[in-house]
Amino acid sequence: MSFFTPPVSKYKDYYKQGKFNLTWYGYLIFFILSLVLSIIHFFDHNQNLIFTLIGLFVSTFSLITLYLTRSYHLIGVSTIFIGTLVTQVMIYTQINPDRTVDILWIFTFSLYAFYTLSYVWGILSLLVNFSGLIFWQYYLGDQYIGYIPINELKIGDQIDYYMNIVFGLITISYMIIRFIIENNYATNQYIKTNFELSQTNKVVSKQNDEKTVMLKEIHHRVKNNLQIITSLLRLQSRELKDVKSIQHFKDATNRIIAMALIHDKMYQSDDLTQINLLNYLNELIDDLIQSYSIEIPIDKSIYSDIHLITPKSLVPIALIFNELFSNSLKHAFKNLDEGKISIDIKKDNQSVIITYKDNGAWIEKQKEYSFGVELIETLTEQLDGELSKDINNGTVYTFKLPNSL
Repeated sequence: MSFFTPPVSKYKDYYKQGKFNLTWYGYLIFFILSLVLSIIHFFDHNQNLIFTLIGLFVSTFSLITLYLTRSYHLIGVSTIFIGTLVTQVMIYTQINPDRTVDILWIFTFSLYAFYTLSYVWGILSLLVNFSGLIFWQYYLGDQYIGYIPINELKIGDQIDYYMNIVFGLITISYMIIRFIIENNYATNQYIKTNFELSQTNKVVSKQNDEKTVMLKEIHHRVKNNLQIITSLLRLQSRELKDVKSIQHFKDATNRIIAMALIHDKMYQSDDLTQINLLNYLNELIDDLIQSYSIEIPIDKSIYSDIHLITPKSLVPIALIFNELFSNSLKHAFKNLDEGKISIDIKKDNQSVIITYKDNGAWIEKQKEYSFGVELIETLTEQLDGELSKDINNGTVYTFKLPNSL
């Protein structure tokens, strides 16, 4: 990095990078101007030497700080305060025939504040500096220095006066040009970055669409394969004579249908990450009612605080409800004119409480350790949940599961 090239700033925002570069270039030109004026004032024994030396010190210190911190904000605020202080001191102590130099430097600092900090800082800088200038002109000017025509100044003071005007105009012009350059650079970089991002987003979107189509096709094929398995089981069950064996085949078939229904929902869904739980449970119980050829009307009531659920959690929950529905449809509604099934799913900060009820009038006592009961208990443990049941009046299952479903 050369002395005339700004260091890499810490900012990722292109406009802030431009403000950092503007600050660097501004102090670089201020350093050069202060150095030139200091040399001239030194050989001319001009009383303004102290101010140009202060400018040389401030510009050198600011450039070093910018290089070390790679941040412009602290230097920007310091610039406004120091510039205001030096300008006000010069207004009240230096011979200046028409205050042109003071006005130029006031505009320089205020312009910098507008560009790099905010319009609030710029307005404050203008108000403070012009308030001091106006106060001097109308209340104190005649008492201290008054107005001295330019041609009555010493040759050295005249040269210093014109050089300050020229350097002030150069500084303001350079800052405006630099601002335009940096602003255009930042705008072009944003346009370029946005274009690259849009192209990348198009590629990613196309890849996501392709993956979505592929995953849907996988779900569709899995569903078809599971349906083939259920068809094979049904065909095989026709050769069986034992009633219990036929029932076992039917139960196995219904469990496979419950899983196939998940893949069918995934295939139909626009969002492959989650499934509507209410729709799934309603469709599952309707399929089971049809499977078991239930002749009486079944009044089902399903309420859930959870509307969407991930497929990972839905698989064990689907199998649990498949066992509960099947158990009720097979055993609970014999000798009843109407069956009732209610599901209540509530979620709080700690857990999900699922309550399953039917109005079953159980003729035969339920087995304590049937395969279906063991499957429900195993799946509940898999979900890190707890299970309690009451079969004295119908069936009531209560599940307490983690709220991370």
